[in-house]
Amino acid sequence: MIAGDCAEVRAGDPDGHHLQNRSDREAVVLELGTNPLTDVADYPDIDLRALPDAYVHKDGTPYGPR
Repeated sequence: MIAGDCAEVRAGDPDGHHLQNRSDREAVVLELGTNPLTDVADYPDIDLRALPDAYVHKDGTPYGPR
């Protein structure tokens, strides 16, 4: 991707994804969801689930409050 590009990741896609900034400049990423009060994001590669009010491991144990 280059400056100004955008990408879409469909909800429920089991293939994990990530972004890497390989430049020597700061990158800004804007992540949008449908409803921040109910949206949940799963990161299967790193044992992380982002809930509206906390980050948890796959087994539900907390990383700590957001």
